[in-house]
Amino acid sequence: MNIGNRLLQLRIRCQLSQKKLAIKTGLTQQVISAYENGSRTPGLENLKKISDATGGSLNWLVAGSGKVFLNKEMMEV
Repeated sequence: MNIGNRLLQLRIRCQLSQKKLAIKTGLTQQVISAYENGSRTPGLENLKKISDATGGSLNWLVAGSGKVFLNKEMMEV
């Protein structure tokens, strides 16, 4: 699974639309869409914004390992 797929999965688990995630991160909906469909790759700064906005693990977004969420009660992938 690539970063775009993990981002999509995280966004859906958080029950956020692309528009709502864009607002929470300060990015545009078009950028979120491009990340999810793989036409653009997010840099570390934007991955951090997404992680902060969702409570998602930066490590999981980047590498696909560890817990999906920073909250210890969430299941590991």
